Amino acid sequence: MHGGGVKKSTSPKRLLIAERNQLVISALRDIISRDERFDFAAGIQSGKAFLKAVEETQTAFDVAIVGWKLSDMNAGELLIELRRLQFATRVVIFCNDHDISILKQCVRLGAHGFCYQFDDPGILFDTVAAVANGRI
Repeated sequence: MHGGGVKKSTSPKRLLIAERNQLVISALRDIISRDERFDFAAGIQSGKAFLKAVEETQTAFDVAIVGWKLSDMNAGELLIELRRLQFATRVVIFCNDHDISILKQCVRLGAHGFCYQFDDPGILFDTVAAVANGRI
């Protein structure tokens, strides 16, 4: 066995995006379409719809990108529900509020990754790739 710099072929990771702003979902979907590491699974705007998608199709996506503020709850409340329901969903929080207490809350509640919406998109997708491969 040798590394030799040869990449192991893997299938793209399927991403579900939960974000109240449809424009953000569309922009992320466009970026995803140009990144061979990922496939777009779905875009939803509410926490209730997210929980229903997780419950009905636990294997339909590998990682969820979740905006801090959804149409009916925030990501902290969503993480609490995921824990209560014992769903092992891998989640990256995507936040537009530069409040360190939100970051601390998300880590405490079990988020696997955290990015700010004003960061370069490459940071988000590198974080998502790391989370999809089992890292935090």
